[in-house]
Amino acid sequence: MLMLIDSDPDPDMIETVYNFSESVGLPTKLAEFGLANTSDEELMKIVIKVANTEGLRRK
Repeated sequence: MLMLIDSDPDPDMIETVYNFSESVGLPTKLAEFGLANTSDEELMKIVIKVANTEGLRRK
């Protein structure tokens, strides 16, 4: 979801992917990833790490 949002899609696409993810049981909330009590600072570190992961960077 974060990568989708980062790509600046139209809101309908975000809603479609979110609804699909929920319908097949994929996590859609931070708590479902075990991150419910994670600080904004820690979340930002995670986002930066994922964004810089080889194969996930935008070209």
